Amino acid sequence: MFLLKLLQIMFFLVLGYLLYQVIRFFFTLGKGTRDARKKMEEQVRRGRNPGTRGRNDDKIIELDKDQYKVD
Repeated sequence: MFLLKLLQIMFFLVLGYLLYQVIRFFFTLGKGTRDARKKMEEQVRRGRNPGTRGRNDDKIIELDKDQYKVD
């Protein structure tokens, strides 16, 4: 009887610990997502679009199909 109670207490302790770890994981995941979103919004606010990766679209010259450019 004593051994059964001890196993039951250990089971609930392990279950509680696992539940605690899962909740902590989701809070950490949410914090990381929030930080990444803030960083991206800051880059957009500064005028740096993170999707362009350094391209400068205002220097692109569009030509017709029969035109060409020699540098």
